[in-house]
Amino acid sequence: DTASRRPSTYSPPSEAPIIPAATVVMPSSELPPVRGGGQSTVTAVHPVISSTNERTIEISTPISRGGQIQVALTSFFALFAIVGLALYGLPFYYDKMVTEFGWSRAEVTSGNAISKLLVGPLFGFLAGWIVDRFGPRRLMLVGIVFAAIALIGLGNMNALWMFYFFYLLNALGYVCAGPLPNQVLLSRWFDKSRGKAMGFAYLGIGLGGVLVFQISAALMHFLGWH
Repeated sequence: DTASRRPSTYSPPSEAPIIPAATVVMPSSELPPVRGGGQSTVTAVHPVISSTNERTIEISTPISRGGQIQVALTSFFALFAIVGLALYGLPFYYDKMVTEFGWSRAEVTSGNAISKLLVGPLFGFLAGWIVDRFGPRRLMLVGIVFAAIALIGLGNMNALWMFYFFYLLNALGYVCAGPLPNQVLLSRWFDKSRGKAMGFAYLGIGLGGVLVFQISAALMHFLGWH
């Protein structure tokens, strides 16, 4: 009887506190926009997110068809101008430079070789790191500016060192806005049709290399080679 009248000391086990699911909001400046517009933000919800238990969360968002077309056209015209016109078109003016400035043909043609030997090994890896760190869009903008300054400078130079300097700047424009960042840009926007998109974009290189001589000849007729 005393045992039955003894107050019970049993208490139910306390339930574990409910931890709300952690929410991670990632700004997506480099991600394709959601079809139909909307806020460019990706929200990932996972019950446990800690420094000791990290997991990779893959989120697929629908990509607008119009955005894909815009990106493909952007890469096409970028490669058309940066590679087809700015790179393949410069040898068209070598004879004019030799005649006007009295430089030897070896001095003029060495500008292309020197720029490739210096810019390729030194800045190729750096450009890849910049693409991974900041995305291809910013690097392409820098490359377009470099190429524009180089072409303007080559049209107004009057010394051999200026020719080499602007040729190097043009090579930097090729590295920063040429095939490397465009490949990354297209791979982020296209999945199933990635090969077709890259083929269309690289068509700009060939088309620019073919048309650059006709375009340059027409411009020289009206404006002079400078």
